[in-house]
Amino acid sequence: ELSSGINAEYGGPLTNLARVEERCPGILERARSLIVMGGAIHEEGNCPKTNMESEYNFGMDGASAHAILGLPNVILFPLDLTAKIRFNMDEIMDSSAKLTEEKSNFIKNIVNGMFESMVEYGETTRDDRNLNIHDVHCFNYFLEPNLYQIQAMGLRVSDRGVCAADPSR
Repeated sequence: ELSSGINAEYGGPLTNLARVEERCPGILERARSLIVMGGAIHEEGNCPKTNMESEYNFGMDGASAHAILGLPNVILFPLDLTAKIRFNMDEIMDSSAKLTEEKSNFIKNIVNGMFESMVEYGETTRDDRNLNIHDVHCFNYFLEPNLYQIQAMGLRVSDRGVCAADPSR
């Protein structure tokens, strides 16, 4: 049973979250908040499936994103924010060197994999050592909510994952 004291963080397409709500209507509203990374409101998207019209997580399942954004307790971190705050790859690698060799290698493999994916999707170039690590903002908000200023906004999401302002929501 989901308690009202829980904050739930979710990164990725919202398909599974929407299915949970379909099977147990109202269950997700019992959480204090649903912290979601997804959508592009005023920015170009990054989803190859939709020819970059939408952000990846929403573009993979726009109908589920639309359903979840209809809930009153969603805190959304769109591409508009996450693409502007970048992390220096070399600093991450240097910081990981202070960890055990196993943990350091784990972080280096993840960062290198993210970098290769970002180059492949055109989010960065081989010369640019600054990365957009989109989902980290959800975790950061969970730990330090005072670092972010939250603004209420009604949104609708098309089946292709394209976001548009909707004051009625």
